[in-house]
Amino acid sequence: MRHIANNKVMRNYFFGLILSICTIVQAQIQVKGTVKDSNNLPISYCSIGIENSEVGAITDENGQFSIEIPENLTKTHLVFDASGYNLTSKSVHDIQQSSVVILTEKSISLSEVTLKTEKMKEKIIGQKTRPMLTFSKMFDENVPTIEQGNIFEIYPNTKLNAFNFHIIPSSKYEEITLKVNIYAFKNGLPTESLLDENIIYKTSTTAWQKIDLTPYKFRFKNVEQIAVTLQLVRYKKLDQEDFVFGISAKKSLAKDLLFRYQSQGNWEASAGVFIANLEVLYSKDRLTINEEKSEEIDTKTQELISYYQHKEKAKRSIYGKNKSGKYVDINDAKIYYEEYGEGEPLIFLHGNNGSIEDFY
Repeated sequence: MRHIANNKVMRNYFFGLILSICTIVQAQIQVKGTVKDSNNLPISYCSIGIENSEVGAITDENGQFSIEIPENLTKTHLVFDASGYNLTSKSVHDIQQSSVVILTEKSISLSEVTLKTEKMKEKIIGQKTRPMLTFSKMFDENVPTIEQGNIFEIYPNTKLNAFNFHIIPSSKYEEITLKVNIYAFKNGLPTESLLDENIIYKTSTTAWQKIDLTPYKFRFKNVEQIAVTLQLVRYKKLDQEDFVFGISAKKSLAKDLLFRYQSQGNWEASAGVFIANLEVLYSKDRLTINEEKSEEIDTKTQELISYYQHKEKAKRSIYGKNKSGKYVDINDAKIYYEEYGEGEPLIFLHGNNGSIEDFY
């Protein structure tokens, strides 16, 4: 009887567990619609999101969207953010009643223009080569709203000619479509978008990529930093291959790597830097940033570079793999050690994740 009772308890437990899972899955609604401009034309790649959440979507090439909204957020508003259009907020209830969302074009005030000739210098800002030691910032094929990017310091008078970045060679796809976003940068985080139209880039290759920015005529005056991010908005898989896509990055003490889950989510900055750069033309109309400062490598960065240079030399040394190495038993631990020289003993203990070879 005890065995039968236990089985009944287990059945009730699993039934309750399945019921709970079903409740979680069902506790959201699906909202579909189309985003258009005032001329009734579809707006492609418009970002949609709920503030301070991970709920987001992006319209396709025909301006259509579908978004899953948890029940606890059904009384909130969806924010529609498209390049060249005013930010628009609509309640979930309103979109359920009318699935077409109309965005109005931004009005741009043109200031007085003075024509003059000027000499500008060419410059590459950022990482020019891919170092030996890198890591990958991966993109989720199921979440096209994710943005990842990098911070760039620019000159007081800068024209953007191209954006270059490195896709990890192990990426696998037939083709990907990326959306490039450019933001002003203030108080350590990106602020408003600097784009009046979409920048869409397609590729079927890996390694270095170049996006020509000259058609967009980007010109920045008295701006010290900008943020450039990428979104994976479409992809085609290879036959019988799992989809893989990531951007190369390297370690850095500066927190130049940017991430956010969707357009109305919170930005996160982490240590590191994308293997990416900007090709620019520049002049120094306002001398707040000089060339010497932009070229200067701070002390901590130099220490990091020195660490990796010496790490490679250490691997080629005898230390840590000497055939005369010995073991000593200390309580329950068996400690490996190597002995060199003569005289009074001097004990070297390497740090966590370190090795004897560090003392070469």
